[in-house]
Amino acid sequence: MPYKIGHIIAVFNPEAVARDAIALGVDQKERGWEVEFITGNYVTPALVRKVQDNGFPVTQLQSLHKHIHPRNDIVTFWHLLRLLRNRKFDLVHTHLHKAGIMGRLAAKIANPQTITIHSVHGASFAPSLPFYENVPYWLLEKIAAPWNDKYIFVSEDIRDSFIRAKICTMEKTAVSYVPRDLTPYRAVTALPEEERRARRRTQGIGAETIVLGNVSRIIPWKGHEYGLRVIAKLKKEFANIKYVIVGGPRTPVEKPHMDHLVNLAKSLGIFQDVIFAGWQTDTPFFYSLFDIYLMTSMLIEGLGLSVLEAYAAGVPVVGFDWFGAREILGDTPNVVPSGDISALVAAVKREISRLPSSRRHRHEDLPRIRALQERHSLPRRLAEIAGIYQDCLRNRKK
Repeated sequence: MPYKIGHIIAVFNPEAVARDAIALGVDQKERGWEVEFITGNYVTPALVRKVQDNGFPVTQLQSLHKHIHPRNDIVTFWHLLRLLRNRKFDLVHTHLHKAGIMGRLAAKIANPQTITIHSVHGASFAPSLPFYENVPYWLLEKIAAPWNDKYIFVSEDIRDSFIRAKICTMEKTAVSYVPRDLTPYRAVTALPEEERRARRRTQGIGAETIVLGNVSRIIPWKGHEYGLRVIAKLKKEFANIKYVIVGGPRTPVEKPHMDHLVNLAKSLGIFQDVIFAGWQTDTPFFYSLFDIYLMTSMLIEGLGLSVLEAYAAGVPVVGFDWFGAREILGDTPNVVPSGDISALVAAVKREISRLPSSRRHRHEDLPRIRALQERHSLPRRLAEIAGIYQDCLRNRKK
């Protein structure tokens, strides 16, 4: 008899977490298992239709939001409880914080024999968060932990942070790296210099311009505000500097932050030095423009796939410390304490001094790149998750 698997995820859009959940679902269906997705009010309708057309039931709970909302959360919990009692899943896999907290509790109350697995893609609590966010999520994670059979973390760093916070023990954890095909990013390293210059010209960037770049969602904890302040300080010494921000608001609640960044660039007097490129699908093109990748995310980032892409593309990375930084970059002085703008400026200046050499030698660490590609391969991820499922389900039967 095939296993019945339920994936609960609050945000269902074409970004990394939902893509990962869908890839797992496709693999599980090919194994003969029954798979259903339960999602919230942040969805991309076209993606939902595509998943449904491929034979997956998708149940949308309008009350399930990404962030804490007491009234909606109570309603969501009761909807989940009724739904999970009706579906009788063998295993419930939750993704992201809110879905993880309510989904695990509802699954175990609906049926104590249901296996619950929670994927941690980023920190729900961290020192970089305000007290009023950090403490409630830490407390909620502590409450949800006994109802969880297994945690799957996207980096060893973030796993260790949960163990230090006494959320879980090592025995209840696994680390499985999110997949990313690095082939198109590795191809950037082989581009002739003339092609790079031609690409820069399409964006109005000169050949000798120092280009710092960032590829990420436009949300506060990605730290673009820090990036703008860094550029403002560097501009005093390097007149020919540009900052390219690749990303745009994907939901209505993200639009005000984008407006804030534009206004901040104007108030700092660097608006003409910042290119807001918007949301892009051809991100390797933009990595080919960058001299330095500026990583400004706060210490809640689970791994930082854009850093993995930049590293594969041969772009030197300078940034704040985040979970998983050294799992990609190794030991490097280019990672500085989170929020320390002076240290970040100093690290960028060091890297600028190396540009003549780094532009000539885009990447010579091919063995490490190959190892990262293997670690982040889709077949490896699918096999690891399937193995975790099967181990948990076998142990349940005992």
